[in-house]
Amino acid sequence: MKKGGQFYLVASMIILVILAGFISLSNYTSKVKFSEMKNIKQEINTEVENVLDYGTINNLASNEFLALFNNLSSNYIEKFSEKTTIFLYGESPGTIVCKGKNSWNETLSIDYGSGQEIVKNGEGEFEEIYTSSSASVNLTLDLVSYEFEFQEGEGFYYLISNKYGGENDIIRN
Repeated sequence: MKKGGQFYLVASMIILVILAGFISLSNYTSKVKFSEMKNIKQEINTEVENVLDYGTINNLASNEFLALFNNLSSNYIEKFSEKTTIFLYGESPGTIVCKGKNSWNETLSIDYGSGQEIVKNGEGEFEEIYTSSSASVNLTLDLVSYEFEFQEGEGFYYLISNKYGGENDIIRN
């Protein structure tokens, strides 16, 4: 075998090993980000269950539930300030609060039974109160629509969007 051929064979093997390393690193990074969002979802779901249990056990009035949900959503908006975080709570038909923070230059709109309205255009925090005539509320974020069905009684819903590396991970309940 000629020495020149051996050099190219060894060089190509080194390049393949380097490429495989980059692919493995990229897959690992994606799994870490996905795992982070999965953990956030579990954490929020646990907190919401605790708030609902507390309110039910203590027979809280609607305005007391709204105060609890307001505190809960404020904590998570602050905690996940680098993500677009949207909370819907209240009862439908009835009073619905849409609160959150838009972390990117996106348009957020809502349809609560009276047609589409813009909640927030661009970055920043928002809190809007609506009187819903329907049990269904639709949020549209960056031209993608998400439907939330409110059951009888108090409801709490969330949508969190995390953009990184050209991808957009969404978690919601």
